[in-house]
Amino acid sequence: MGQNGGARPGAGRKAKAEKFAGPIAKVEERIADRLPQIVDNLEAIADGNAPRVEEKWEPAGTLMIEKLATDPDGNQMFDAKGNPVTVKVLAFPDLPPEQLVLVEKKVVTAGPDFKANEYLANRILGKPTEAIEISGPDGGGVPLTVAFESAVAKIYGDPKPPAEESPE
Repeated sequence: MGQNGGARPGAGRKAKAEKFAGPIAKVEERIADRLPQIVDNLEAIADGNAPRVEEKWEPAGTLMIEKLATDPDGNQMFDAKGNPVTVKVLAFPDLPPEQLVLVEKKVVTAGPDFKANEYLANRILGKPTEAIEISGPDGGGVPLTVAFESAVAKIYGDPKPPAEESPE
């Protein structure tokens, strides 16, 4: 006859460590192989020596440049006041209008990163413990016996035995 109720072998949700053991092992191996480079990268960020490249791309069909106007013989044209005449032309006439073109590139190096330095220090020295201050009513202390008895009463009921009745 089958088992009624209670825990059964293999039943229930698998622990994450058990469920994802294979993928976790692969990721840990990848990280372990690259650990020296990862630490070097983190140190570079902490020291402020990690460059970041910012790029701006635009469609070729939207980029125009000013060019000196010329007549059909190739001579430069001037207006009535003697100033050179300019015309706007496509910057990249040989490219399809939708093709993206790099129009701006900046290499930015940030200063030292406090959080990265804090992380590295905590890895070696350990994270400092944080003081937690608890106060009772009016900023006073919390009597532990009252707090403990209150917690016990919530879980198990009133811990004090009922007063005995006197026979009459």
